Amino acid sequence: TPRLEEYLSNIWAAMTGPILLPAYFFLSQNIEEQAIQQLLCESNIINLSSMIVRLSADLQRSR
Repeated sequence: TPRLEEYLSNIWAAMTGPILLPAYFFLSQNIEEQAIQQLLCESNIINLSSMIVRLSADLQRSR
């Protein structure tokens, strides 16, 4: 069983792709690599929303 810090850091890696990839492909304009990197490095909203989605899913599975 992972420690809480390790679990929460894995949430970021597991949930970022499903959020960003559809947005990247379905937008009509091109996204520069620099914009994606800035979003990944500096955006707490994606990090926190990913945690909420993952924790909610884990709670549903544990019931």
